[in-house]
Amino acid sequence: MCDKLFLKDHKLSCLSNARLLSITKLTSEQNSDHEKIIKSLQNNFSIQQNKSLASERVDFYKINLDKTIFHPQGGGQPSDEGVLLINSLGGREMVKFCVKFVKLAGDLIQVDHFGWFEGIELSESEIIQMNDGNASVECRIDMEKRNIYTKIHSAGHVLDLAIAMCGYKWKPGRGYHFVDSPYCEYFHCNQIPESIPKFVEQVNQKITELLQDESENSTVVKSFIPYYSNIEENNLIVNNQLSEKFEHEIPTYLPPGQDVRFVKYGNVECACSGTHVDQFSEIGNFQMSKAKKQGQTIRISYNLVSSK
Repeated sequence: MCDKLFLKDHKLSCLSNARLLSITKLTSEQNSDHEKIIKSLQNNFSIQQNKSLASERVDFYKINLDKTIFHPQGGGQPSDEGVLLINSLGGREMVKFCVKFVKLAGDLIQVDHFGWFEGIELSESEIIQMNDGNASVECRIDMEKRNIYTKIHSAGHVLDLAIAMCGYKWKPGRGYHFVDSPYCEYFHCNQIPESIPKFVEQVNQKITELLQDESENSTVVKSFIPYYSNIEENNLIVNNQLSEKFEHEIPTYLPPGQDVRFVKYGNVECACSGTHVDQFSEIGNFQMSKAKKQGQTIRISYNLVSSK
């Protein structure tokens, strides 16, 4: 079990009391994980820098912790980057692990931190020792990247709200919240704007109003609902509340025993494990740039001024 502290506090940049649960050196048979790391680096913030770093490193590792502040890639948001400072490693006082890619494990419970060790090569005996569960870890996040990703992701939710407030009853779908070209897709788009330029102007006006709103309506509300695996009466009531949030059908991929985090922007609420601002105004300026329709799906691109 990994305590996902990034869900509770997106401004937490350092964690000093994590414990290393396991470390795995990626072998040639695990090239798919290696390729995912490289692909994520190409999409992340310092593209050219990360490409050069990736090309110089051969030994990639996967590390699991009992708790983490690193947000894994998912929901259209890039993963965090940063470092792990690992203590209690034989005769070494501390070793530095560069975290370059983070993702949820297949069980959606554990969090995998991928990267490499800086300036050292670990022996097999050192890897075995690190797997004894006694190594303490300090987590440090690259907050410059985290803040940018948080703003871009949150802007996508404000876009959802602006679309709804303009009277369009579209169902939010896939979101892409990377720096290069963020967008949101909407399904069941039976209400099609007669004029795309007028539609863009209408939505952008609503976005501006929302970002300038300093009332409590501009607060992002975050809440947690537990998902119980047993069927005791009280737990069943809570599970029914969770089911109602998902239109009476809890997704099968959600692992019982984990809390599900919901975020609410205005009157638009959804389950989301990304990082979010506390107030709309923290996003800065962003505007919808274009809309593209394909069948009953509309893709809306937007630009965040402060991400450039």
